[in-house]
Formats: sequence, structure tokens, C-alpha cells
Amino acid sequence: MQKRSWLFIILLLNSIAFAADDIDPIVKTFIHKNYLKIPDGREVVISQPGKKPDDITMKRVFLRKKESVLWDKTFGTGNDNLIWWDAHFMPVVSGKFIHDIDNDGVQEIAIGTWHGGNDVTSCTAYVFSLKEDALVLKEKKRINYEFSRSVY
Repeated sequence: MQKRSWLFIILLLNSIAFAADDIDPIVKTFIHKNYLKIPDGREVVISQPGKKPDDITMKRVFLRKKESVLWDKTFGTGNDNLIWWDAHFMPVVSGKFIHDIDNDGVQEIAIGTWHGGNDVTSCTAYVFSLKEDALVLKEKKRINYEFSRSVY
């Protein structure tokens, strides 16, 4: 009887640990989203800036319209001392990747970043205002990389 109890406890703990390691199924639908098409034809793209070993902790974000690059910036250890090991677009508010959060007539987008560490609850979302020819950083918000379904 005692062996069965221990076996049950071990199996229960194992299933709890496995469940805790899984990413939210809604987050899985956008965790690799690195391209965002704006309704007016502009596009925002997240890419890897190079192939050197140090480049893995950085991401290039650029705004383009057709073949013209309107705005381009590389984020990571060189600019703000934060590591951008992985980055993806995430909804600003539930279900919306582009949204005017403060009703000022300017749409916002959000990029969720992961620093490569074990603590996914200490990650950062960067919220940008979509100006005509640039992205302007509006604010940084703390997110859980695996479970935050939106920034707000």
C-alpha cells in the first residue's frame, strides 16, 4: 500500500512539473511572430542583425514601406544593456497587435522580449507608438514571456 502511495505522489508531482513547463496555448500562436503588416501598407520586422556569436543577444527592428526603410534600430546588449535573446510581436490589448491605447490618434505596437534566463516572469515588453516614419518608444512593461497574452 505504501509503495502505491509513493508512486501516486511521484506521478502527481511529475505531471505538475510538466504542466508548469508548458507555454500558454494562446501565447504559442504568436511567440514566433516577427512580421507585422500595418493597415496603411507599412511593415514592421524583427530580424537577427548578424551571424557573429555576440549578435544572438540582439534584434534588429525596422519599419519599412515597400522597398524603403523608414526607421531601423538594433536592440540588445549594445544599446540598453538588456539582452534580446528572443523577441516577437505580441498583442497590445487582447487580440489586437495594433491599437491606440491612449486615444491620441497614434497606434501602438508591442514587442515582447526574452533575456535567455530561467525567470520568464521578469521579461520586458516594449510598447512603441507608430509615427509616420518611425517607431517611438512609449514605455517598457514587465511581462511573463510564456503566459502574458497581451501587454495591457
